[in-house]
Amino acid sequence: MTSNVEPALRENLRLRHQLAEEIAKAEEPVTMSHNIDKWWRFGRPEDQPLILALLLVLIAISLYVFL
Repeated sequence: MTSNVEPALRENLRLRHQLAEEIAKAEEPVTMSHNIDKWWRFGRPEDQPLILALLLVLIAISLYVFL
């Protein structure tokens, strides 16, 4: 029984290393613009128009009150 386990474990380890190499190749390098884009956005992408509209309303109200 133990003679069958060791080759199976070695094959499993080899396949894991191969999978890790393939994953590393598939990942795109992260650019500075991608980091900045991710940094300033908050919320889900589909919520961005709603957040922008709320921000504009908030600015309009503050201008109305203070001017």
